[in-house]
Amino acid sequence: MEQTNSSGVDCRESIARLYEFLDNELCSTDQAAIKRHIEHCSPCLEAFEFEAELKAMIRSRLRKEGVPLEVKEKIRRALAAE
Repeated sequence: MEQTNSSGVDCRESIARLYEFLDNELCSTDQAAIKRHIEHCSPCLEAFEFEAELKAMIRSRLRKEGVPLEVKEKIRRALAAE
């Protein structure tokens, strides 16, 4: 699987930064490089599609059911500790 294409990004980096890519947390240059890699690497594309679908499913479920109170409280405590 370890391929590097014209994007200059290899599979390991693409997979490691997949969540940042999905959340649009990368700078535009890195976002474009990961996108180019995914477009030309079927194993990384499969990983991207799986994670994107999983993220969408979780988002949809949370919209329907809401975030449990205990999860909200854990997040508040974690943020307060920072």
